[in-house]
Amino acid sequence: MQKIATLVPTWLMKMLYYTLLYSKICYGILVWGTTGVSNYDKLIVIQKRALRLLENYKGNKIEFNSSYNFTKHAILKANQIYYFKLLQAIYKERLYETNQDRSNNRYTFRHDKRRKPSMRTN
Repeated sequence: MQKIATLVPTWLMKMLYYTLLYSKICYGILVWGTTGVSNYDKLIVIQKRALRLLENYKGNKIEFNSSYNFTKHAILKANQIYYFKLLQAIYKERLYETNQDRSNNRYTFRHDKRRKPSMRTN
């Protein structure tokens, strides 16, 4: 991204960010989300570097206001991506339902409607 940052428009750089970086962050974010702060810091540093390329910023890294630019371009930080994906998984798997919500039926059925999540370890 760094070599072509001056050659392409901003909308294309944003599209490159989402294809090259955001997709890789989202791939394993539910696993990485339970790690320490140092791993989040590494991801946020990479995101800030991409944001500086998106803004075509050539000045001092410390003077760059990244929080304003994250909101300007509507880009989520790594920890926000983790919470977003976690809430999506909770909603998709209906983990918010309790047994009381499902036990309103008078009859017992052979199969429970709630699908149990399967986890892969490899």
